[in-house]
Amino acid sequence: QSPLDYLEQLERPMGWKDADLSLYERVHAVQSVFPEEVEPYLNAKAALETNLKVDRVDEPLMYIHGMGLGFQQFGIANNHDFSEDQLVAYTIALPNQPLVSGHFVPESAVHPLHHLEKTNRLERPVLKSLENHWHDVLLDEEQKSLSRISLFNIERLW
Repeated sequence: QSPLDYLEQLERPMGWKDADLSLYERVHAVQSVFPEEVEPYLNAKAALETNLKVDRVDEPLMYIHGMGLGFQQFGIANNHDFSEDQLVAYTIALPNQPLVSGHFVPESAVHPLHHLEKTNRLERPVLKSLENHWHDVLLDEEQKSLSRISLFNIERLW
């Protein structure tokens, strides 16, 4: 079943034909009526909104629903500041694996990786790999920041 067919089938009983609902409202509505359908719903939305070709995923990618961005490298997407969000819904694409989606409110988790760790959604080696991808991004940002500080200090010496 295509993501579009799945979404149309789910949205019909929800009465959403022309409703202008926020992501928060849609996720909570699905959760209250069909709780087991939240992850498939987010998976279908992510695949449809980004035209993701799952067979072409060669590194962990993450899509943050409602941000207006497509799938990004996992570490970059996980590094966003989620503190202002009402709800964080995410979908992760891993090489040779089905999509994994989840959602949380910022009071319960800091970022998607934290949510995945708290809910034991993935095997420990997969979580460790995602953590390493995120740490690589943090280290890269730290090195760039230190380089800028060094350049600034050198300029001040002249």
